[in-house]
Amino acid sequence: MKQWIRSSLERCAPVLATPLLALGALAGLAPAASASVATTSRPLAQAAPAGPASLQAAIHRSLGPGSYSRPTGLAAKDGAPGDEFGYSVALSGSGTTALVGAWERDNSAGAAYVFRLRGGHWSQTAELTAPHGAAFDEFGYSVALSGSGTTAVVGDLRRGGTGAAFVYRLRGGWGGRWSQSAVLTAANGARGDDFGGSVAVSAPGTAIVVGAFGANLTPGLAAGTGAAYVFRLHGRSWRQAAELTPAHGAPLDVFGGSVSVSAAGTTDRKSVV
Repeated sequence: MKQWIRSSLERCAPVLATPLLALGALAGLAPAASASVATTSRPLAQAAPAGPASLQAAIHRSLGPGSYSRPTGLAAKDGAPGDEFGYSVALSGSGTTALVGAWERDNSAGAAYVFRLRGGHWSQTAELTAPHGAAFDEFGYSVALSGSGTTAVVGDLRRGGTGAAFVYRLRGGWGGRWSQSAVLTAANGARGDDFGGSVAVSAPGTAIVVGAFGANLTPGLAAGTGAAYVFRLHGRSWRQAAELTPAHGAPLDVFGGSVSVSAAGTTDRKSVV
């Protein structure tokens, strides 16, 4: 195992070198901390030296004429310690709608929060919860947003012991309300599948991929080979179109631990964790 880790790091080193140099240059370009930050009791880290001027210029060209502003922290209006708010996040194509999961909210029943960017400020516009949610369902373990930000998918990892994925649609434009439009489950779902452990949705919101990293569980083991399921929207109904499994899967592969789908919804990608 140690030999495998060492060889992996050796392979990754050349790939990581350029981004690390870029990060070093950006650190040198970062503005000084404000006076309020400087008064903290924790000592401030020494600023990294600026990179070569040529590298700084290249970074500025790649970022374009604009600049990144200081990040804005989002928080749930009814947030509480231990909610795991931010464990899963998704953004719309325009970057003006955010979906944030908090799977340990309310004794792990879970929740997901929608935020909208208006006039340069983010505000919470909705809190999504599963109907008849129960403790330890872990709703919000995974989240996904369509390109337009009007279709949301939320994984409910332990729902019914098998797992589920909830689909929500924004009705009535940006001033409207989010309503549940479907509950997706695997046709051959079994207890312990962890269906909904990962979710992805195409840009138009017509194709959804759901990972079930515990599927095909071998008795006595903590995780299965795993699977991923493809769903397509036909009219107003969602139908399972395919079940994806690895060609040479083995116990503990956890296939489906992460999933993604192309913008058009015609190419699916799964990851083995």
